Amino acid sequence: QKEVEATRRDGGEAAAAVDDFLEVLAVSHTVMVGEDSRGNVKFEAESPDEGALVEACRGLGWDFCARSGQNMTVKVSRPGASSPETRSYTVLAVNAFTSARKRMSVVVRG
Repeated sequence: QKEVEATRRDGGEAAAAVDDFLEVLAVSHTVMVGEDSRGNVKFEAESPDEGALVEACRGLGWDFCARSGQNMTVKVSRPGASSPETRSYTVLAVNAFTSARKRMSVVVRG
Protein backbone atom coordinates (compact mmCIF):
# COMPACT_ATOMS: atom_id res chain seq x y z
CA GLN A 1 0.00 0.00 0.00
CA LYS A 2 2.80 2.43 0.85
CA GLU A 3 4.48 1.84 -2.52
CA VAL A 4 1.24 2.52 -4.38
CA GLU A 5 0.63 5.70 -2.40
CA ALA A 6 4.22 6.86 -3.04
CA THR A 7 3.86 6.21 -6.77
CA ARG A 8 0.59 8.16 -6.88
CA ARG A 9 2.23 11.08 -5.03
CA ASP A 10 5.23 11.17 -7.38
CA GLY A 11 3.06 11.75 -10.44
CA GLY A 12 4.12 10.97 -13.98
CA GLU A 13 3.36 7.97 -16.15
CA ALA A 14 3.61 5.44 -13.31
CA ALA A 15 1.07 7.36 -11.23
CA ALA A 16 -1.31 7.57 -14.21
CA ALA A 17 -0.96 3.80 -14.78
CA VAL A 18 -1.70 3.07 -11.12
CA ASP A 19 -4.77 5.32 -11.17
CA ASP A 20 -5.99 3.73 -14.42
CA PHE A 21 -5.70 0.28 -12.82
CA LEU A 22 -7.46 1.39 -9.61
CA GLU A 23 -10.24 3.00 -11.65
CA VAL A 24 -10.88 -0.30 -13.43
CA LEU A 25 -11.01 -2.17 -10.11
CA ALA A 26 -13.24 0.50 -8.55
CA VAL A 27 -15.94 0.16 -11.23
CA SER A 28 -15.67 -3.41 -12.58
CA HIS A 29 -17.92 -5.21 -10.12
CA THR A 30 -21.50 -5.79 -8.99
CA VAL A 31 -21.01 -4.67 -5.37
CA MET A 32 -23.80 -2.79 -3.61
CA VAL A 33 -23.18 -0.26 -0.82
CA GLY A 34 -25.09 -0.58 2.43
CA GLU A 35 -24.70 0.31 6.08
CA ASP A 36 -24.20 -1.83 9.15
CA SER A 37 -26.08 -1.29 12.43
CA ARG A 38 -23.60 1.44 13.43
CA GLY A 39 -23.98 3.40 10.21
CA ASN A 40 -20.63 2.32 8.77
CA VAL A 41 -20.26 1.57 5.06
CA LYS A 42 -20.72 -2.10 4.27
CA PHE A 43 -20.05 -3.61 0.86
CA GLU A 44 -22.44 -6.36 -0.24
CA ALA A 45 -20.64 -8.46 -2.83
CA GLU A 46 -21.47 -11.65 -4.72
CA SER A 47 -18.08 -13.06 -3.70
CA PRO A 48 -15.52 -12.33 -0.98
CA ASP A 49 -12.93 -11.57 -3.70
CA GLU A 50 -15.12 -8.92 -5.30
CA GLY A 51 -15.71 -7.22 -1.95
CA ALA A 52 -12.00 -7.37 -1.05
CA LEU A 53 -10.98 -5.67 -4.31
CA VAL A 54 -13.47 -2.83 -3.80
CA GLU A 55 -12.31 -2.44 -0.18
CA ALA A 56 -8.66 -2.37 -1.30
CA CYS A 57 -9.41 0.37 -3.84
CA ARG A 58 -11.12 2.34 -1.13
CA GLY A 59 -7.97 2.17 0.98
CA LEU A 60 -5.94 3.44 -1.98
CA GLY A 61 -8.09 6.50 -2.69
CA TRP A 62 -10.76 5.12 -5.06
CA ASP A 63 -13.88 4.94 -2.87
CA PHE A 64 -16.92 3.27 -4.47
CA CYS A 65 -19.81 5.17 -2.87
CA ALA A 66 -23.09 4.26 -4.49
CA ARG A 67 -24.95 2.31 -7.12
CA SER A 68 -28.41 3.24 -8.33
CA GLY A 69 -29.68 1.23 -11.26
CA GLN A 70 -27.04 1.48 -13.96
CA ASN A 71 -25.29 4.47 -12.35
CA MET A 72 -22.38 4.30 -9.93
CA THR A 73 -20.43 6.94 -8.02
CA VAL A 74 -16.77 6.83 -7.00
CA LYS A 75 -14.89 9.44 -4.95
CA VAL A 76 -11.24 9.76 -5.93
CA SER A 77 -8.80 11.14 -3.36
CA ARG A 78 -5.68 12.42 -5.08
CA PRO A 79 -2.46 12.91 -3.14
CA GLY A 80 -2.15 16.59 -2.23
CA ALA A 81 -5.75 17.44 -3.19
CA SER A 82 -7.85 19.27 -0.62
CA SER A 83 -11.00 17.24 -1.28
CA PRO A 84 -11.99 14.13 -3.24
CA GLU A 85 -13.25 14.32 -6.80
CA THR A 86 -16.64 12.69 -7.42
CA ARG A 87 -16.89 10.66 -10.62
CA SER A 88 -20.03 9.14 -12.11
CA TYR A 89 -20.15 6.07 -14.32
CA THR A 90 -22.91 4.34 -16.26
CA VAL A 91 -22.82 0.55 -16.52
CA LEU A 92 -23.52 -0.32 -20.15
CA ALA A 93 -23.15 -4.11 -19.91
CA VAL A 94 -22.21 -6.86 -17.48
CA ASN A 95 -21.03 -10.29 -18.57
CA ALA A 96 -21.43 -12.23 -15.32
CA PHE A 97 -18.85 -14.61 -13.89
CA THR A 98 -19.31 -18.22 -14.92
CA SER A 99 -17.31 -21.30 -14.03
CA ALA A 100 -16.65 -21.86 -17.74
CA ARG A 101 -15.20 -18.36 -18.36
CA LYS A 102 -13.73 -17.94 -14.85
CA ARG A 103 -14.07 -14.16 -15.12
CA MET A 104 -16.60 -11.37 -15.38
CA SER A 105 -16.61 -8.33 -17.64
CA VAL A 106 -18.14 -4.90 -17.12
CA VAL A 107 -18.44 -2.14 -19.70
CA VAL A 108 -18.87 1.36 -18.26
CA ARG A 109 -18.99 4.93 -19.52
CA GLY A 110 -17.40 7.51 -17.27
